[in-house]
Amino acid sequence: MKSSVPFSRSSMTKSEQTLAAKIWQAVRESKVFTLDAIASQLNLASEEVQGYIFWLRRVGYIKFTANGFELIQNTGNKAPIALKTGFYDPNVA
Repeated sequence: MKSSVPFSRSSMTKSEQTLAAKIWQAVRESKVFTLDAIASQLNLASEEVQGYIFWLRRVGYIKFTANGFELIQNTGNKAPIALKTGFYDPNVA
């Protein structure tokens, strides 16, 4: 993965949080999706979506399926974000 892919670090910038919010809303609406479908819906490159989707998978919000990914933990409308100390979900805090 290129170092320029968002969410590859331990803490998100404000612009990454804005992008995360858009991706999170698209994921919540779709429930079952592919990287390409979310990217297309948001007019982004798949690489721009990939980092956050993989991060959501790593922290247990989505899982791989035979058809792509599935949202398994929908905690609310605010996007979970990566912090240096772990992650923060404003929906459950």
